[in-house]
Amino acid sequence: MSYINAMGIARYEKRVIAWILDKILSWAFGIAILVILLHFGAMDRSIFLCFLVSILLSYGCYIVVNGASLHLTQSHSFGMWIMRIKMVHPDGGRLSFYECYLKSIMGGLLPFAMVNAAFMLTNHTERSAFDRLSETVMVDPHR
Repeated sequence: MSYINAMGIARYEKRVIAWILDKILSWAFGIAILVILLHFGAMDRSIFLCFLVSILLSYGCYIVVNGASLHLTQSHSFGMWIMRIKMVHPDGGRLSFYECYLKSIMGGLLPFAMVNAAFMLTNHTERSAFDRLSETVMVDPHR
């Protein structure tokens, strides 16, 4: 616990902004795919199918980019890097490959993100349901 006390648990606001930045990156990818599909008519002019493909690719992009960045860096995603926070185990250890991608899969789903937000607000804690399940914390090294 001395690692957490030295770093400080990241505030809820920083976590939300980091998540939004990560989602914006994946949405930008999805919008780019949608524009390409609509422009070149690759989906036989079915706008519903174009939207569905762009949403699925956007979610896939979120999983791949966030999972890879969490695993390859010192537990930072793009949004976490901007907000200067990181996810670690209470002893300061890095997340495993499995935990990085599980976090990305669950964080990319809007319903799960809403459950996490509600959990943090109702329990008056800075730790989400994922944090408790995976025994991780989001720390702010610059606090």
